Formats: sequence, C-alpha cells, structure tokens
Amino acid sequence: MAGPIPRAMPQGDIVGFAPPFSLTREQADEVVDVTKAAVTEIRG
Repeated sequence: MAGPIPRAMPQGDIVGFAPPFSLTREQADEVVDVTKAAVTEIRG
C-alpha cells in the first residue's frame, strides 16, 4: 500500500503519520493494524 509515511518525531517516543487527503477508511484501518502489529512485536 502506498500511503501514510511514518516518521520518528524529535520530541521523543512518538510516531507521526502523513496520510494523503484521499486516504480511504480501509487504508486507515490497514495503517492502524500494521502499526499495532509492529509495536506489539517490538514490545514483546
């Protein structure tokens, strides 16, 4: 999926996203699911 680009933020442990204005609900749900899986995997 080409879509939001995650960015590490200089303020600390924050991940920012820059989705396009044409983001669909399904794409947003996918971003949330993938991000949740990544954080869960990292945290163990």
